[in-house]
Amino acid sequence: MQTNQRSIYLDKPLFEKYEEVVSLDYYKRSHEEVLGKTESLLTTRVKFDALPANAEVIEVKHILDFPDRYQGVIFKTKKVSHSFAQKIKFYAVKQSLGIKDSGAVYYQNKEVSEMLDINKIQKSIYENKISTDYELLSEGIVCQITKLKIDKNMKDDSFIKISLTRPELTEDEMDDKHPIEVFMVHQFLVNSKDKINFYFKVSDLKQYPGIEEMYVELLRQPMQDYGYYY
Repeated sequence: MQTNQRSIYLDKPLFEKYEEVVSLDYYKRSHEEVLGKTESLLTTRVKFDALPANAEVIEVKHILDFPDRYQGVIFKTKKVSHSFAQKIKFYAVKQSLGIKDSGAVYYQNKEVSEMLDINKIQKSIYENKISTDYELLSEGIVCQITKLKIDKNMKDDSFIKISLTRPELTEDEMDDKHPIEVFMVHQFLVNSKDKINFYFKVSDLKQYPGIEEMYVELLRQPMQDYGYYY
């Protein structure tokens, strides 16, 4: 049984910047000096920590993708596989729905959306409980990591590096892409050509349910800050 929240690690300079902006509301995050900066795009739905000094970092082959089916607001519905729910919750921080989140049902990803009882959601909000009827699994940019192999001989306290770069899409290609991927093209790393490095502790990855296909929410999207008003 998990007793401590698992962390995903960042390079220390980025983590320190992230701590400065993580609690900003939508309006402060929209200011020019914050908007588009790498640290402001990181999700709040996982726990980030600074990569320890002198950490052993390992680079292994893997494939990154952003499947349309799992971008944006994803509630735990019959259309969402049990496997995905398990995987996305592995690193997720458990959160109660806020008042602004009750409208999230109207912004569900169409591929996995269902008619949900808003009254049950609002009831859990007013009681300040994590909804057991409709669990909000993710709401940002979900990264799929495949072909990642973890050798049993890897040291538990070593780290696997996964890097994200700005998607390169033409205007024609964007017509067929999920709106969140289009958002990434316009906003992701607009002030920098550097990539974001994420580090996953090997001891955690050895426990991951089905490491051959990982799902983790790494980046936020605008509606998370503004609120799902309808």
